[in-house]
Amino acid sequence: MSSKHSEQLVKMINQIAANTPVQGGGPDAAAEAVAAHVRRFWAKPMRADIRAYLQDGGAGLTELAVEAIKRL
Repeated sequence: MSSKHSEQLVKMINQIAANTPVQGGGPDAAAEAVAAHVRRFWAKPMRADIRAYLQDGGAGLTELAVEAIKRL
């Protein structure tokens, strides 16, 4: 996966995490909401790429994004 592709995926999932409204439920509900969004709108190869990126260290991912990726 190219560096530019990785940067774009990180930017996208961090934005989703920052902008996903969660009413109650705390961090678990927030992570599940982000994961649900990614499952719904990202192609399977994109999901695989972001999981691989996390396994390689996940530099630049927010805590919420990391928790969401773990749920994919």
